[in-house]
Amino acid sequence: MRKRTRRIDIGHEVKVRHDNGQAEATILNVSYGGVLIGSTLKLSVTDAVTIIHDEAGELDGSVVRNTDTGFAVQFIEDEDSANFALNSITSEMFADHTPDEVDHPETDDGQE
Repeated sequence: MRKRTRRIDIGHEVKVRHDNGQAEATILNVSYGGVLIGSTLKLSVTDAVTIIHDEAGELDGSVVRNTDTGFAVQFIEDEDSANFALNSITSEMFADHTPDEVDHPETDDGQE
């Protein structure tokens, strides 16, 4: 039975490293425990993979099920999986802002 955790749709481009090489793919959604990957790759349940995201980094997991559009990956649970999920979700939220704008947003009166 699958765990039920909140899933966030994100659509980020990633690379998936597996035993036979590496391929481009898309994170369709992410949760604390894993990601749903959109891909034409044909992987087997239990195959080990590494998800590579330009902003969030790399995270290891294993394929837990296949879908019509790809496969689901369960993270090897540790603190890095939570960080990966958070970074995946937020990386595009702040893509158009400088670090100063993110850390110190302007107030309504124009003062920082």
